Amino acid sequence: MRLDIDVISNLKGFFYRRMRFVIAAVFFSAGTGFAPTNLLAQQQGSYYVKIVGIGAQNCNVFIKDINLNAQMVRDYVAWAQGFMSGALMRAPEGKDVGLDLLPERLNLEAQVEFLKKYCRDHEDRAFSDAVIDLYRVLQAPPS
Repeated sequence: MRLDIDVISNLKGFFYRRMRFVIAAVFFSAGTGFAPTNLLAQQQGSYYVKIVGIGAQNCNVFIKDINLNAQMVRDYVAWAQGFMSGALMRAPEGKDVGLDLLPERLNLEAQVEFLKKYCRDHEDRAFSDAVIDLYRVLQAPPS
């Protein structure tokens, strides 16, 4: 199913308006050393990060939400873009330099379709897993 062009336009506008706030928040938290203690915890000898926000849902919830209200796609994609931007900003020095999170080859509509397909194929997985897979695809050199 193709997204209505108005939804994509609204999504792009929403994304560009919100990203400056996401970037400011990331810089603030990195610059001040602010990190809630429950975000990074040790569990059985390995570290995990507690992911929060709308993107912390399972894929089956994502699919249900967007089927009930197509405008929810905007919220999930804004979360995904913020998550990937945070990953990009926290990448080790020299890694992912120049990585474009919205390349022409995988524009916003294609990213939405990727997330939908991943979640339809993996309903029991976390939506954040879909976003991590999308990030890996974006890291791959264009073919």
